[in-house]
Amino acid sequence: MHADVSYRNALSVLLDALQTPAELARQAGSIRERLAERAPGAPPQSAVDDLADLIVQVRCHTEEERQSWDALLERFGERLGTVHEQVRNTLQRLSVAHEVERGIESTLERHVDELRWRLAAVGNPGQMRSIIRDQMTMMRNRLDDRKSKETLHYALFQRQLNELAEALRAMVEDLGQLRTQVAEEQVQALRDPVTGIANRLAYEQRLHQEYARWKRYGSPLALLLLEVDDAKELADGYGPRVAEKALRLVAGILRENLREADFIARHANETFAVLMPETCLEGTPAVAERLREVIARRAFHYQGTPVAITLSVGAAELQPEDTTPRQVFERAQRALAMTRGVPLSE
Repeated sequence: MHADVSYRNALSVLLDALQTPAELARQAGSIRERLAERAPGAPPQSAVDDLADLIVQVRCHTEEERQSWDALLERFGERLGTVHEQVRNTLQRLSVAHEVERGIESTLERHVDELRWRLAAVGNPGQMRSIIRDQMTMMRNRLDDRKSKETLHYALFQRQLNELAEALRAMVEDLGQLRTQVAEEQVQALRDPVTGIANRLAYEQRLHQEYARWKRYGSPLALLLLEVDDAKELADGYGPRVAEKALRLVAGILRENLREADFIARHANETFAVLMPETCLEGTPAVAERLREVIARRAFHYQGTPVAITLSVGAAELQPEDTTPRQVFERAQRALAMTRGVPLSE
């Protein structure tokens, strides 16, 4: 019997560790419910087979995401190569334009020196006018040539700048798409698809953060575990959609009635975890009782039949002898087991 329970727990841990995409959430929930059944013996073979199939589907989904990332990164690399080429061409064009400018200035200086030398060598006014006219014509031709080349270089330079601007715009667009995709996937990876609150992975991350802060500053941290009573019976009697509605109701009530600083997560199928910074164990019973009362008053109806929801609550606080954050969770689990099914005010 103990081996069967350990087997179920191991499969449940494996299922919780899977980063299940939203489109596979219902399938994962069905498997989780069957693994959570408290029936004697090993879990049904169908649940094991479905879990194996789910792992394959998650692996395929991950591979599709990887290929999408590879395509996006490849496109970004191509954009980056285009920008690099445009920058190089622009710098080359600027270098050529600078050399042309220097060549024209040198030619004009040479013509001015030649004019000065030739005027000094003649004394006939008629010859002077002829020399001046010839030199001015040559300089005008040089200036026209310079203007023509500058116009050409400017047009090429402007075109390259436009191409560079377009390449940069495309890069910014790719980066924006990449940033959005990363943000969406980070949110999805840490969100429970049924309730919309944090999932177990997000809880584990936050617990380790709070544990590190507790070790550094010593400020109290309490953990509440809240379990929906008879969750399996609720699903069997009314269907999985009603069970999910009940979970969403509980999640909403927790968000409405707990502090902004408290971290709320769905830890397992019917279990919620709440990390409460700056809270001692002595302060948790009042919070737990208030939550149980609110949830008891907020029962909903299914096809005209009232559906009552009750909670079992276990609490624990980080202690100086704790060497891992897991220890506070285990104490909260033991406390939850002792209160499971206890009515209000007892």
